[in-house]
Amino acid sequence: MITRYVYRRLAREWLVALVSYALLVAPFGCQFTTDLGGGGGSDDLTPTSAGLFVNSNVLSPVLVAGRNTAGDAFFVYGTRELGGGIREIESIRVRTAGGQESLIVFESGRPVYAEGPDGSYVRITYDEVSAERLTGSAKVYDASTGQTQTFAVNVDLRETAAQVAEAVASLTGQTLEVPELPTDSGKAPAAALRINIDSSLFSLLVAPVVLVVELCVVVMGQVMAAMFVAVAAVTKAAILAAFSPLFLVAALLGEVMVRIEYVPLLDVFVELPEAPHINISIK
Repeated sequence: MITRYVYRRLAREWLVALVSYALLVAPFGCQFTTDLGGGGGSDDLTPTSAGLFVNSNVLSPVLVAGRNTAGDAFFVYGTRELGGGIREIESIRVRTAGGQESLIVFESGRPVYAEGPDGSYVRITYDEVSAERLTGSAKVYDASTGQTQTFAVNVDLRETAAQVAEAVASLTGQTLEVPELPTDSGKAPAAALRINIDSSLFSLLVAPVVLVVELCVVVMGQVMAAMFVAVAAVTKAAILAAFSPLFLVAALLGEVMVRIEYVPLLDVFVELPEAPHINISIK
C-alpha cells in the first residue's frame, strides 16, 4: 500500500513537471503514449450522449467537447497542427444544463482570464515566467458591487495539483478535482471505459486537454488561495464566482472521460457555441 502511494505521488509530481515544461517552454511538444485502442465513432450516439468527444472536423475551432449525464457541458477552443494534434488551447467555455455559462481564456498556454456566470472575473497578468515560477498580478472584479481589487501573484509550479486542490478545499470548503488520464487502473473499472479513439490521437488531442486543466488547477488554484485569505468575507463570494469555471471544467472532465469518442461534434451537439469573446481588454 505504501509503495503504491509513493508511486502515485511520484507520478503526479512527474506530470506536473511535464505540465510546466509542455505549457511554458514548448506547448504540447511532448506527447503521451497509451495502450488504449479503438477508433471511429459509435452508432449509439445521440444529441444527449454523455462523454468526451474529440472533434474529427479539423477545420473547426472547437477541438474537444464534453458532456455529463446531467447535461452540463464544456467546449475547448484552439488551433491544430498540420497533423491534427493540438497546437494551442485558447479558451474553454462551460455551459450548465440550466444555461449558465462561464469561461477560461489562455495566452501562450497559460490561464489569463476566468469569468463566472454572474460576470465576476479574474484577470491574471504575468511579469516573470519560468519553468518553476510565475509572478505578476491578478485583478478580481465583483459583478455584484462593480468593485475591483488587485493582488500580487507568486505561483510555485513545483507544487503538485493535488496539494493545491487540498489547500483550496481547506480554505473555501469546495472540492477542486484533479483530472487524470483514463487507464485500466483509474477511478472507473476497465469494463466501464469506452475509448473509441486510436492511441496516437489520444496522445495528440486528449492528453493536452488534461494537461491544460491540471495546469489551471496549479496556477489558478494558488492565485485563488492567495486572494481568499487576503479579502473580506463579502469579497470571497466574488472570488468563488470568478473561479467557478475552474471547478466546473475540472469536475466535468473527471466525469466524462469514461467514454471518449472521435466524431464530428455536430453528431452529438445540436449546436456549437462560438469561442468566448470577453468584454474587457486582456492586454
